Amino acid sequence: MVLEDSLGIGEELEQEMARIVDSYQCEWQTTLNDPQRLALFRSFVNSDQPDEAVQRHELRGQPQLLQTETLPEGELPSGRGRRYATLTPFRRRRGSAPA
Repeated sequence: MVLEDSLGIGEELEQEMARIVDSYQCEWQTTLNDPQRLALFRSFVNSDQPDEAVQRHELRGQPQLLQTETLPEGELPSGRGRRYATLTPFRRRRGSAPA
């Protein structure tokens, strides 16, 4: 907001803002109206089949993603009998940062 236009740039700023407002376009609406651009929005680049893992349901007339089953906070899936990684202590070498 320009209160006192001591530099005399108010008119120039108004014209620049008018150009910006006049050239505005909704990029998503432009994409929806252009079949070539819309074709870029699909699950897989090399297949027209939708992703089977993504499931939707209708909520208030709009498609919504189904919530997948979530684990309670702090619980991990059981991995009994599986060894994922070994833990070895970190040996300090010359040039390593102190702990």
